[in-house]
Amino acid sequence: MNEPEAMSLADIRAELQRMGVTQRYISFVLRELAVIEDRVRNAAAGRGEPKPQYDVTTAHFNVLRQHGMASRDFELNRKGRLFVELANRELEEAEQAA
Repeated sequence: MNEPEAMSLADIRAELQRMGVTQRYISFVLRELAVIEDRVRNAAAGRGEPKPQYDVTTAHFNVLRQHGMASRDFELNRKGRLFVELANRELEEAEQAA
């Protein structure tokens, strides 16, 4: 198996589809990550604390863990690494297009 960083977007999508991850599911998880990020940022801003007790990275990790993309020992599994790589590349492409 290739490392996700060395794979093309088409290869990543194909492997995720073989694992049962559809484009609709990817969109759902990305929306959930965005909602959780907003909640964490709003909660921190509402309290007026300089450093929130619950950071965005931990919130994202917990969402990925709930969807079977990470283990309890703070490691992403293959599906999680592929998902994160796909999401990051799509974000980079959108930023470059803008």
